[in-house]
Amino acid sequence: MMSSCYLCGQNIDEGNRHEEHIIQNAIGGKLKSKDILCIKCGEKCGKNIDKPFTDIFSVIVERMNTRKDRNTKGNIISGDYIVSEQEKFEISFKDFKVSPKTPFYKYDKASKIAYLYSNKKTAKHFQKKVENEIGKENISDYKIIDDLTGLIHYPFMLENDKLFLGLAKIATGFAIYKGISRNDLPRTFNITGKSIQYTKNIVAYFPLGDLERILEITKIEIDDNYPSHVLILFTEDYTHLYGDGIELKKRYLVCYIELFSTFQFYVILNDDYKGSKVHKHYIQTVLKQNREEIEIDYPLGLKEIYTLASDLNITMDSLKNKDFDEIKNIFEKKLSENPPYEKDLYTYLDNMIQRLSIPLMILANINQIKVKELLSKNAELATIVSDILGELSEYDIKSIFFNINNIFYAKGSDGVSILIPEIFRRFYCNIRNGEEKSGYYITELPVFYKKHTDVIKKYCHMKFYRLSGFIEKHIAEHKYNGLK
Repeated sequence: MMSSCYLCGQNIDEGNRHEEHIIQNAIGGKLKSKDILCIKCGEKCGKNIDKPFTDIFSVIVERMNTRKDRNTKGNIISGDYIVSEQEKFEISFKDFKVSPKTPFYKYDKASKIAYLYSNKKTAKHFQKKVENEIGKENISDYKIIDDLTGLIHYPFMLENDKLFLGLAKIATGFAIYKGISRNDLPRTFNITGKSIQYTKNIVAYFPLGDLERILEITKIEIDDNYPSHVLILFTEDYTHLYGDGIELKKRYLVCYIELFSTFQFYVILNDDYKGSKVHKHYIQTVLKQNREEIEIDYPLGLKEIYTLASDLNITMDSLKNKDFDEIKNIFEKKLSENPPYEKDLYTYLDNMIQRLSIPLMILANINQIKVKELLSKNAELATIVSDILGELSEYDIKSIFFNINNIFYAKGSDGVSILIPEIFRRFYCNIRNGEEKSGYYITELPVFYKKHTDVIKKYCHMKFYRLSGFIEKHIAEHKYNGLK
């Protein structure tokens, strides 16, 4: 069956075929298709939408050494960057070091020392210029500063128009990739103008459910795939009530987008979708990974098993009552299958909840004295517990723990709880005092947003600061490993 470009409608053949990344490759997107855009439209979108959109995240991408398919020219980050003296200049990233794009120097008259801010290769040539300006006889020594990490303030601005168009394009591309007709995407695609559009159809995510809130707060500690990109395409039925009491049942077509496990949005593609129900997902890790480095030649502890199971899309339930050789065989079989960066929604969610259940159980069942004693022996667990206690009361924690199986799980015919991943990011449920409060995100978030804008902003800032902290730790670990 011949495919066609969703923008211009032209048939795609070998002469005009374009390899399109659904999530832009410049921010580490790996999912791609050769059947949704022609070369002309792909290049047009790349210039007008993708480049301005990915520039927003350039500081994050370069500092994190994000995995990409395509080679980019250098790692120069445009914009003003401020050192402690409030001077502004452009910087470049290489080997986890931060250097100025154009070298500069500072001269200390008292000690006659010239401080050269440059990478070591450029510094040798730059030294002559400094000598000509200051005078060689006035310089007693040179100090080369080839890494400005810690001296830089990184401005980060979510520019709405560029951001929203980029999100609309991701959502549109993913829907087309999953078989939705371009005629069914009126909120993001203008057929007449043959263009991607933003129609005030994007809503920021906020965890309305207590369990989701804890998952988000502790994600760095419980998600071994952090940071990730997540796409979930789904339909949501709703009833619209008119003032005269008339009910009109409609169906939303929505794409949930999560970038770097931090920037989270719902993009409404159609608020009166006539097609059948849809639930499709795509999850990928962002950091570079090398599957050949995975070793399973020694007895594994619980933490290592969790990490490998999560990385290989294996549920913990499938490993129950297995000895080491059986677990090793399961892991090795998976190593030869799916791409190491692509994850399954069921496994992704189940492993996070399982890892979260341990600290929740501790907090719900053990008195505070024993908790402190236990946590003093486990730093990672202590971090998770501290994050939970900072967000929820002891009563709320107990309520979540004892009702966790009623939120994301359902009883199967054999009485065993089964995870229902389809409700993730669609439905929330809080159970307190035996009373249940639940709802659907896509219908309740717009109302919540109008009343609690400050709360959502605070949440978004928290997510960004946690990502920034992760990046700083990631850079430090690479530098430390480089010294070994």
